[in-house]
Amino acid sequence: MERDEEVNSDIEDGDWDDWDEQDDAVPAKCLFCEKELLPSALIDHMRADHAFDIGVVRKSLALDFYGSIRLINYIRNHSTPASTVSSWTRQSAPAFFDDETYLIPVIPDDSLLYAFGDDDNDDDGPLQQASSTSSSSQPADQRILELERALAESKQKLAEVGDAYTQYRELVHKTFLSDDKEKKVLDLTEDGWDLDGYYGSYAEKDIHETMLKDTVRTESYRDAIYKNKDFFKGKVVLDVGCGTGILSMFAAKAGASKVIAVDNSTIILKARQIAAENGLDKIITFVRGEIENIELPVDKVDVIISEWMGYFLLFEGMLDSVLDARDRYLAPDGLKNHQVCPSRAKVIIAGYDQHDEIAENFAFWDDVYGFKMSSMKQMVLRDAEVEVFEPTNVITDNAVIHDIDIHSATAASLDICGDFILRPRRKGMLSGFLGWFDIEFGPNPTAGSSNDINVVEFSTSPFATPTHWKQALFKLRDMIEVDESTEIIGVFSYQKSKESKRELDVNVSFSVRGVSYSQDFQVR
Repeated sequence: MERDEEVNSDIEDGDWDDWDEQDDAVPAKCLFCEKELLPSALIDHMRADHAFDIGVVRKSLALDFYGSIRLINYIRNHSTPASTVSSWTRQSAPAFFDDETYLIPVIPDDSLLYAFGDDDNDDDGPLQQASSTSSSSQPADQRILELERALAESKQKLAEVGDAYTQYRELVHKTFLSDDKEKKVLDLTEDGWDLDGYYGSYAEKDIHETMLKDTVRTESYRDAIYKNKDFFKGKVVLDVGCGTGILSMFAAKAGASKVIAVDNSTIILKARQIAAENGLDKIITFVRGEIENIELPVDKVDVIISEWMGYFLLFEGMLDSVLDARDRYLAPDGLKNHQVCPSRAKVIIAGYDQHDEIAENFAFWDDVYGFKMSSMKQMVLRDAEVEVFEPTNVITDNAVIHDIDIHSATAASLDICGDFILRPRRKGMLSGFLGWFDIEFGPNPTAGSSNDINVVEFSTSPFATPTHWKQALFKLRDMIEVDESTEIIGVFSYQKSKESKRELDVNVSFSVRGVSYSQDFQVR
């Protein structure tokens, strides 16, 4: 009997409990209400209070370990009622079985995800079987051996579950959460992932509301897609930087056979819910990550759509990502068939007269509640001011300093030096250069007329309907008097900032009446 008690003590107090309680000690949230319990108690709770038996559902849907992970994340993501899930068959269930996005934990370190193993639907575990088959009439040594074998088998099964979960976490981190350069693990809660400032800013509601309410922007994309439904019909579309998924949904509604929406911000969680809310989740597949560092679930796509433009066009540096996606994923005949949207962008500048406002701004720093703050004037001149500016203050004609064909551009070609000649339309003070951009959704000019595309265009010019991109004003240190006889001849150059690839370093070098000027700026 002493040997029996030793074995029972091992079962109750030994390595078994150390392993089991280690995973069961973290409460998990119920799939159908706000209650939080330890996983084993939570499974009982869902069975009793919600008539949901996760073991029965797993068995009826023939789910393996990863299928079960997807099931839990699907329910959490879509708030699917218990009765609905319980009624599913393998044929009627949503197509989450092979969707890798449902391997992303909706709740980080969700203990419910590893509260089961591949064989936990068995009615009896090894110890229960050993206990039921052993008899008090058996010799003590035989009973001990059976219990020891059962204990070893149970530990092995638990170890296999632990290995599977470890592999699962590594898979999620590698596929969805890691930056190839930094291997940084991100927090996937909707309250905020551990993102840099750029991706973090796109996790907020306000920025998406601003963009969606920008009718020039959103309706131009909508028109470019809907007016070319014959072109989009049956195509595989890639949406780079999908945000709320509005462009993906336009493409799906236009007849795309499959849309792959990529974003590295937590907004992708909302986008997936939005697609499901609109019945488009079987067409749109969401993939979280930077397009440069992930692998898509397809080898090639037919169309790439993206709203990549930033202030003064290239602020944010997102066009580089679109070009990378084009080179890696666009089908071989994609360029021939004009399948990058938008297809063309132009950066434009003009002379601007805002001398009164600039002088007033400068004077403010001379006396701030009795203190001089002259050093702040440097920032007034260094940083481009992004605002909606009055068209009446544009005093010259305009010049295109950069014409980008998205079908053929390279990342290196985005850093430019553009020559310009500006001629004043009236007498005034040249106090800065105003910059904006125009966008075209149209055919590849090298493809001839092999494909009929209904062209859509929009402008962020001060003469057009204002957009959230506004315009960028580069204020001059020296204000120069000009008139209709003056020529302003120069070079406008910009490149990615050495400090941040999202920002721009700008230089304007020009001459007026033989006098040369040069000034550096930043767009940030």
